[in-house]
Amino acid sequence: MMLLALSASSCTSFRAVDPLEARTELEPGQRVRIKTQAGQSMTFKVNSLTEDEIIGQEQRVPYADVSTLERRELSWWKTLGLTFAGVGVASVVSGENELDFDNLASGS
Repeated sequence: MMLLALSASSCTSFRAVDPLEARTELEPGQRVRIKTQAGQSMTFKVNSLTEDEIIGQEQRVPYADVSTLERRELSWWKTLGLTFAGVGVASVVSGENELDFDNLASGS
């Protein structure tokens, strides 16, 4: 059950995108984090992209106003690490994988 919960909550990371490449690098449905030239920060889901703007539910950000742009991506390494850590913790807690330190030290 824990494994299922961990798999369902996959880890994500924000990855930098060159604002000049936004039209080709972004797709509707992706989550983005933007900092504007004026210093305003916002995170939202992209609804559409035009020649001049990134458009969200209540946001319209001209490409010319974007200082930094990041998109959220699945991080397979974080997800795998968290899943294996969860499996290890679950097996220790359940007692299914107990270590016998006496036999381990004597080589038996």
